[in-house]
Amino acid sequence: MISHTDSIIADPSIPIEPWRPSLMAQINDFGMRSISHLSGTLSSLLGSRSKDHCAILTYHRVAPRITGVPAPPYNVAPERFREQLTGLLLRGFQFVPLRRALDCHDSGQALPPSSVVVTFDDCFETVFTEAWPILKELQVPATLFLSTGYLDSDHPFPFDAWAEEFADSVPSSHYLPIRTEQCREMAASGLVELGTHTHTHADFRQHLQAFTEEMHFSTEIMHSRFGIDCPPFAFPFGSVANGFASRALTEAAQASRVACALTTESKLIDVRTSPFGWGRLNTFAWDTSSTLTGKLCGWYDWAPRLKHQLAGSFKKGCSQT
Repeated sequence: MISHTDSIIADPSIPIEPWRPSLMAQINDFGMRSISHLSGTLSSLLGSRSKDHCAILTYHRVAPRITGVPAPPYNVAPERFREQLTGLLLRGFQFVPLRRALDCHDSGQALPPSSVVVTFDDCFETVFTEAWPILKELQVPATLFLSTGYLDSDHPFPFDAWAEEFADSVPSSHYLPIRTEQCREMAASGLVELGTHTHTHADFRQHLQAFTEEMHFSTEIMHSRFGIDCPPFAFPFGSVANGFASRALTEAAQASRVACALTTESKLIDVRTSPFGWGRLNTFAWDTSSTLTGKLCGWYDWAPRLKHQLAGSFKKGCSQT
């Protein structure tokens, strides 16, 4: 791991994401899965309800399943990843680089209908070993958001509780961060763009100054290692409703000379709006090209919004009692 990491992360914590979902998380997952399948059905029956918008998909890990080991969180197996991309291509979607969407914003031009952007957060080594061969074969462009403090590390990401438990039972590529040379190889193809995901992937909600310092350090690494100025950026965790992509953090990101600041708000985007706040659609292990079509056609994003509204109302009600 890069030196300076410990000194930069003086105040913010790095949340550890449990890989064993709680009962509430399982219920939520079942609900979102059901709505995804409903959205796929609606899109096949009624078509798209968002013809003027495009979508940004978010992936994390692309690791094969290992017999006897529970699947890691936020993982899409390679064969499912291939089916998702191939199925979307067969349905008429076209994959475009994030940079093209940003250029369209700058010029005021529209993207072609049914445009889709593919992104990866954190960037496990499986992006190179498993996802990259598929992207290259299908000629699908992608943007990798790197947590620069962990490039070339021989240890799991500190937020990866699954790896802490099962590292001895799976290949190291399933949990290790991606390597600098692997990023350079993919970027040299012209098919992959590199961006930043902060330096340490910490919780910056109450640490605006630390966030500003990390953005400066991370963008310096993007320049020194990859020759990239004004890289794209995606917030760690990225939830607007939970404060991970607040107005103050967005303004700080904008001041740090990055090209955009993407959230994990589950919504389609209009390239005419500011890219400092564009949302993205998470992809899950159970997503098929059909359920993703429903999401890309605008039949899904109401559900996460409703969930956050209900959660906010519940918290407000509890605070008043």
